[in-house]
Amino acid sequence: PPAAQEHFFRKATGSVRPGGILLYKHMCSEPWWRANWNRLHDRLIAGDGIHYLPVSTVERWAAEDGFSLQQAHDLTSAFLYGHELRIFRRTS
Repeated sequence: PPAAQEHFFRKATGSVRPGGILLYKHMCSEPWWRANWNRLHDRLIAGDGIHYLPVSTVERWAAEDGFSLQQAHDLTSAFLYGHELRIFRRTS
């Protein structure tokens, strides 16, 4: 849930050793039609909704926790689903 997202992310960053890598992947929130397809799929298959977190927020949290952004990709699959992939490396 949105109220637990930052705690969950910070717990994950806290378990990465110096020089280690953190992979972050989430459903995209844009374009609207990919986001809606993701929402529909999660509602029908998983029985739950998506709680979007702006990828800019994730990038900020990672930087605050001593990570540098190594790669950023916006992925699509089967021309319907969209994902945001970020690869971070702990620098401190």
